[in-house]
Amino acid sequence: MRRVGLRLLLSVLLLGLAWLAGRQALGNYLALAPLAYLHDAQLPGAKPVRADLDAAVAQLRRAGAVDPGDPDVAAGLGQARLLLAAQTTGAPRLALLDAALRDYRRATALRPNSPYLWAALMSTLYLRARSQPLSPSQGAELAQALRRAVRLGPWEPDVLLEVISVGPAAYAVLDARARAALQLAAQHALALQLQDG
Repeated sequence: MRRVGLRLLLSVLLLGLAWLAGRQALGNYLALAPLAYLHDAQLPGAKPVRADLDAAVAQLRRAGAVDPGDPDVAAGLGQARLLLAAQTTGAPRLALLDAALRDYRRATALRPNSPYLWAALMSTLYLRARSQPLSPSQGAELAQALRRAVRLGPWEPDVLLEVISVGPAAYAVLDARARAALQLAAQHALALQLQDG
């Protein structure tokens, strides 16, 4: 009798694991095409079409409904909304930037060890500051995102370039630790010959 109970328990556990794996695989499959499109849409000279961006958002939402724990889906939604915001002005632009912020916050919560996601959050906050001044808490969030991006990716070229692009422009909202991280990023960028002396 005990063996039957143990077999039943193991069967239930295996079925649960198979269900989770299938859900993740389906979510990944649904996200493949829109993530590939968004990658190409950010290449130099690309001119993403609004209808295609809207379709990417819709497909990523479907993927997120299937697998809500996928940080790539959340980051993809953030990317799509930033590309849409670049084609928009006024209140709709601000709404898209706020939506992108929510997406990147979710992505960093799901994958807190990614310097790329922290750099994306930092850049999105900076873009929002260009439309409307940041609140003190948003300024602190930008400084924290910059620090984490540098701490987690101190020698990652793309992260360093993003930090040294945003950091000086957002210098007024950076605390002392974020300013030190910006200085370190500039030194590493120089060592990697990513910028001129």
